[in-house]
Amino acid sequence: MHIYDDSTIRQTVWRIQINWSRELTFSQRQLNFIRDGVPHARGAYCIYAKDHCFEYESPNWKTRRWSSIVYIGSGWLDSRLSAHLNYMKNSYLQDFLAQNRLAYRFDRIIDSEVENWPRNVEAFLLGLFEEKFGRIPPCNRRRESIPSLTVNKFLVQQSPNFDFLARG
Repeated sequence: MHIYDDSTIRQTVWRIQINWSRELTFSQRQLNFIRDGVPHARGAYCIYAKDHCFEYESPNWKTRRWSSIVYIGSGWLDSRLSAHLNYMKNSYLQDFLAQNRLAYRFDRIIDSEVENWPRNVEAFLLGLFEEKFGRIPPCNRRRESIPSLTVNKFLVQQSPNFDFLARG
């Protein structure tokens, strides 16, 4: 994941380029692979259902919206993903894991001493998801607050192999 400063004289614009990994299976059987095969690096990740989409509706929309995303997170990729499977502290994610075939994708991000980029990106991705679907993914317990950055625009570009905002 790269963060670019596309600012002009009049406004501050940051652009995130997310190059999602290939689809990887998120299951108890993959715990050792996640510990050994996922990089020990900071980044953001999405966990989603392979075969199912979840319904979002609002009286303000003409049609229902659908998404397969169940969780958006950030942190040390190998330890966060393996902790979700090993300790099962998130009961919502545990229920989704029992009822659905789940997968995940991730992208590393270079951390900065000035900004906590993985957490900022997670907060921004959750905000975009909530803006499009009316609420955060079902397994996220809370919405991370977007820090007060002096930015006019925060743009997200994604690799063509995955779009966390794609409808069903």
